[in-house]
Amino acid sequence: MKRPWMISNQKGIAMVLAVSMIGLLSGMGVWLLVQSRSSVRITSSIERRESAFQLAEGGLEIALRCLLVTAPSPSYNNLTTSTPTEISSGLPTWVSEADLTTGTATPAIDYVATSSLPPSGWMLNAQGGSSFYSMYYLANGTGAIAISSAQGNSASNVSEFACRVSR
Repeated sequence: MKRPWMISNQKGIAMVLAVSMIGLLSGMGVWLLVQSRSSVRITSSIERRESAFQLAEGGLEIALRCLLVTAPSPSYNNLTTSTPTEISSGLPTWVSEADLTTGTATPAIDYVATSSLPPSGWMLNAQGGSSFYSMYYLANGTGAIAISSAQGNSASNVSEFACRVSR
């Protein structure tokens, strides 16, 4: 049996296979290049987010240090509200926004409530009434990193509830 002309004539098939392979490998190369660039962007985004979180933790630590060293006294307006309100006066000068080389760390302290009852365990040797009282605060830290492009800023906020027992 005689083969048809198209099957028996294989001239040029190597050229077609070579061009096809070059096209396939070029496409894979472009795809790998695009994937590596997006991986770099994702990694830098994660690093910025982590840095903003660390700045926010720094702001929180400043606020907690203020509550430990010199607890701010709330004003009369703070005492009469039922929602947490920010204490902005009477704070030490070092409790302020800090501009660092990587971004800004901002501490904030909110007054929450006062209780005339001390926490459990503080009345072990008391005879009658207690001279202890509890003041509840919400310490906040905010970290922000400005990004020069149109992507916006990278920011993070952390909070911690704190109780200060006084006499």
